[in-house]
This record gives sequence, C-alpha cells and structure tokens, in this order.
Amino acid sequence: MSVPPRTAAIRLLLGAVLCALAACAVAADFEDQVSDSLRYQLSGAAESWAGSALDWKDLRAFYGGRDYRPVWCQAGGLDSRGRALVRTLQRADTQGLDPQRYHLRAVVTQCRRRSAPERAWLELLLTDAYFRYCVDVRGGHQDPRETDADW
Repeated sequence: MSVPPRTAAIRLLLGAVLCALAACAVAADFEDQVSDSLRYQLSGAAESWAGSALDWKDLRAFYGGRDYRPVWCQAGGLDSRGRALVRTLQRADTQGLDPQRYHLRAVVTQCRRRSAPERAWLELLLTDAYFRYCVDVRGGHQDPRETDADW
C-alpha cells in the first residue's frame, strides 16, 4: 500500500522536527555538564593543580554572575565568539603584545578535547585570556624586568 505524498511529507517534516529537538536536548545537556564542571573547577578544585596561572577571583565572580553558563563553547566546539577570540589572541603581536601571554598553547590543546570538564577548562583559559587581553590592549603590558634589570 502506497503512502499519499502529503502524508509522506508530513512524516518527513515530523522526523526532521524530532531530530532537531533531540539535537537541542543533547546541546542543552552538554551545556549543563560544562556548567557543572565550571562550578566544580571554580570551587577551588582546579586551582590546586593549575596554580596561579589564572585570575581565579575574577573568574569566580564572572561565572558566578552567569550561573556558570559557558561563554565560548558549545556542544560541537567553540562558538563564533570563541573562534573570534582565538583569532584575535593569535594576532596579539599586531598590538605589540605577546600572544603566549594568553594561554594559546593550552587553548589550542584544549580545543581538540571534547569532554565537558575539558571544555570547562577551555572556558576558563579563554575567559582569563580575554580579561588579560582587554587590560593589556587598554594599558599595555610591559614586564618591568625587561626595562630595568634591578627591578
């Protein structure tokens, strides 16, 4: 028995809608996992192994004010803002800044990783890099030891 074209089109449309809803649910679930990982890492757990390389106080304030929602990452990787930030940081030398000051090696490594805790770590690296970059672009960054050896 053949299915009328209209019925087949409706079934196809419903199938597409169900697939889209499932993809949204997966993305939302992943975002929740990243949020949970951010909350955990900012509770002090990550600070013990990452040390003082990041500005933990500012990161806690920023993500706490956002209910620990990711800024730069989505289920499939970096979103458009994240990709734009990485490109900007890679060209920091055009502003007279050292791109490595913005955790670029770690960022590139973390971009290849897919788990929620690894994406949360990428979030923290990028946000800390963004904060540093904004301050440095506005006021410049100079290591006093490069200017005066007695510093």
